[in-house]
Amino acid sequence: MTENIVGKLSAKLKKLRKSSNMTLDQLAKKSGVSRSMLSQIERGDANPTIATLFNLSQALGLELTELVGDDEGDKNFIDYIKLGDIPHFNDVDAGSSLKILSPPEMAGQVEWYELTLEKDGGLISSPHRDGAVEHLTILSGSMRVRAGNLVQTLKMGEIARYNGDVNHSITNVQTDEHDVATAILVVIGA
Repeated sequence: MTENIVGKLSAKLKKLRKSSNMTLDQLAKKSGVSRSMLSQIERGDANPTIATLFNLSQALGLELTELVGDDEGDKNFIDYIKLGDIPHFNDVDAGSSLKILSPPEMAGQVEWYELTLEKDGGLISSPHRDGAVEHLTILSGSMRVRAGNLVQTLKMGEIARYNGDVNHSITNVQTDEHDVATAILVVIGA
């Protein structure tokens, strides 16, 4: 961590501990982080590990991002990504393109993509983790979703939600050879 981040963290931790009406000893006992380490962090003399910060956030009843996030930055920011810098995958043989729209820190939790399928193009996926669900919203054209043994065809403006923890696929079912189909694909619990 940079010196500025350590300084902000030390003040924030102290404020959160006091607002929770905890002494250093109480927070140490609840978090498993030694009293001396807590004292060093609050003074800005220590650069804590992620594991230490995670234990502290749990003891304070917070998400890790709430403990280490910049309060001002969290309230007022614009994260700008130029078109050419948006990560994407193109599978020319399958006629598909996926633009990754979600922030990297959301990977495995909630991920969203812009899916573009050429005529007869498709996206074939192996099962994600147990309980994963996909949400597909058609922006243009028509697509067919297969999830396990189930099949559903959708047109522009329609939505399908389906199991992502089974073999599944999305295909363009446009009839005009020049028609491209696009959709927003959200994957929860990938």
